[in-house]
Amino acid sequence: MNQEKLFSLQAEFSARKNLFINSLIWLPISLAAGVESAIIYLTFSNGQFPALVQISVLTAIVTFLSLIVLSFFNEKLNNKATEYVVYKNRIEYRENFLDSHEIMLLLSDVKEIHLKRSFLQKKFNLGTIRFVTSANTSRTAINGLHTTGINFKDIKNSEQIFSDIKQLIEIKKAEEMKR
Repeated sequence: MNQEKLFSLQAEFSARKNLFINSLIWLPISLAAGVESAIIYLTFSNGQFPALVQISVLTAIVTFLSLIVLSFFNEKLNNKATEYVVYKNRIEYRENFLDSHEIMLLLSDVKEIHLKRSFLQKKFNLGTIRFVTSANTSRTAINGLHTTGINFKDIKNSEQIFSDIKQLIEIKKAEEMKR
């Protein structure tokens, strides 16, 4: 197999993006934990009001901070352990955080390539590049179609990378047509 490595990428970690998204996720859960602790306190005590407020607020704060810190380090370490590699004839995804996971796609098998940039990704000059093949798999995509592929998530300068890889795929497809 052609081993000429063109470049490798890693997902960019943005602390501000991570904090914003995780705050939206964990704040309601933390508030619910605070309310639940207040209900438990009222059930098993005389219901001293100042203590009730302290317990519920403290529970919400501790829960929120714990979840934020855990999710922050989880994403940071996961991004650091994930590598996307582009060769002349294939692309590879490697993840070695808690579990090891590798996917390899031949460029000639790529049926579609997509560039997606969410509002926050645009703000931080990031994007997700999705490579789709027509291989059948147990994973189900939109409308029940079975697809497989690789996502290059949170790639810096994703528009340029997308253009470069799209050009590689077109060259590879043209070579395949000549054969």
